[in-house]
Amino acid sequence: MSDITCNSVKVEYTLNTEITNPQLVALLKECKFDVLEKADDTYNQEFGFKSDDTITDENGNVKYVYEIFQEGKGIEYTIENLDSVTEYYLKPAVTAYYQAYDYDYEEELVVSMKDVNFKTLRKPASVEIEDLLCAAGTLQLNVHVTDEDDAITGNSGSTVVVNLYTSDGDFVKALRITKNEWHTLKFTQLDVTKDYTLRFIAVEYNEGYTNATLKSNVVLKTVDVSTMLEVSGNIKLQHIDKIYNNNAAYYAYTKSQIWVSSERDLEYINNRFYIRIEKDGVLVSDTDAEHMLEADNLSGGIYTNTFRDTVDMGQHTYKYTLYIVAENRELILDTLEFTTETTVEGFSTAYELITLMQNNPEGKYVALNDIVLHSGLNYKYPNETEEELKG
Repeated sequence: MSDITCNSVKVEYTLNTEITNPQLVALLKECKFDVLEKADDTYNQEFGFKSDDTITDENGNVKYVYEIFQEGKGIEYTIENLDSVTEYYLKPAVTAYYQAYDYDYEEELVVSMKDVNFKTLRKPASVEIEDLLCAAGTLQLNVHVTDEDDAITGNSGSTVVVNLYTSDGDFVKALRITKNEWHTLKFTQLDVTKDYTLRFIAVEYNEGYTNATLKSNVVLKTVDVSTMLEVSGNIKLQHIDKIYNNNAAYYAYTKSQIWVSSERDLEYINNRFYIRIEKDGVLVSDTDAEHMLEADNLSGGIYTNTFRDTVDMGQHTYKYTLYIVAENRELILDTLEFTTETTVEGFSTAYELITLMQNNPEGKYVALNDIVLHSGLNYKYPNETEEELKG
């Protein structure tokens, strides 16, 4: 027996002509094997050959199968449609034909056989993926790892590792999921210009029953992922100001910037983006604000929008979520959180920050861009070089 799987086994059977009576060999024209479950002798199937079965040899000659059998040559057969993780045994029998005068004599003889027992392997674990989408720096998918016979075993238990790599082979992130249940996976802050590869790995894996068949870090499935939508974006707080003659609220000014690579991607998201506003974990309005990506706010491939919202004064936390919709799914581009116990002023240079802090040491401030500190100089103008400042 060889090539045992979870539902099949390859068998080669041969008549031992050295110990079988030569006269009996000449009478053996049928052979069958009953396949029985060892636990309760349940019949599964049978295989073998009849007296009129033929076969074509390597030279193109047609011969009766029993002639091959009588010559002591091996006959191969693959038993299929077996149950996994099940012990079976074979019960062989041959039929002898003897013709004398005007009658036929037929008798079925039970024979002995070596290696009559075998056990099918565990079913391989499989990975099913649905609703995969890689867009706007986010990779989302629903995944189910099916492992009916516990091939995923060992110290890892029921855990499968999901590794994300760039198409260049650079490792990005790893997640762990349990088998035999659906999971929704999300990888965020990805480079929208790159493609990615997902690998589903069983740390310890064994379709057999001994350490001889135990394997480590078996890749169950590999999926190459192409970016369908090259869009990225951010939303930042600019400042929080007092409202004239209002002691209960402030104006919060925010700015969003969204980069879209092509007209195709614009059409894909229907030229729209959305902002969800939450206060202390509760939606401020029933519907998220919908905004259009319009040409008049486009510069250098970036769509820029500024917003002014009324926020309640006090110990409150506001959360802004900037997102788009693709394939009927929400893809988050960025989030912003801030508190509203006092006003906030924005600064663009280190010089501005120092000036603000000198005027109001207890104030709150937010950087509107990257701030460069070099050789102890406080830049008044962020685009100037050190030499220009010294001059």
